[in-house]
Amino acid sequence: IGHEVEVTINSSDHVFTILGDSSGVVLFGTEGDGLRRLDGAGWTNFSERDGLASDFVYSIEEQSGGTMWFGTTRGVSRYDGNSWQNYSEKDGLAGDLIWAIMEDSQGLLWFGTTQGLSRYDGAEWISFGKKDGLADDLISSIIEDSDGNLWLGSPSGVTRYDGDVFQTLTIGDGLADIEVICL
Repeated sequence: IGHEVEVTINSSDHVFTILGDSSGVVLFGTEGDGLRRLDGAGWTNFSERDGLASDFVYSIEEQSGGTMWFGTTRGVSRYDGNSWQNYSEKDGLAGDLIWAIMEDSQGLLWFGTTQGLSRYDGAEWISFGKKDGLADDLISSIIEDSDGNLWLGSPSGVTRYDGDVFQTLTIGDGLADIEVICL
């Protein structure tokens, strides 16, 4: 899976996200060129023809145990080192454009999409939206604090989720700006 390529990353490659995994490999998600993997031996490129859902990769997360997740414009791709599995709205994701992925301290996976937040426990997808208390349906970033609360960045402020209730913080609560791209 994947194919060897001679490649250099430069400004025309439109790298959108970078992750160094637990084995020392560096992964580059690109806008239109798929996923590029740099290890000690060289570069490998993964694209739609290899099983990636889309060649536009906007987020990368390494799950405990080493399984990799890639957020794309056509859902999320899961790669276990041998095979690809793709998930989309048809499977229960809130939306197909994935901006953020995070595994929490309980092992649950969270996906920030342009149409809401999705949680995956390995068997079932549950999605949340503005109607559930999110500041916005577009979730651009996700982090977990030391108390297990999730913090979600969006164009309309920050939302904190304690596992039961979503609470939104905006400029009125002390944020410097309403639009939160990265946490």
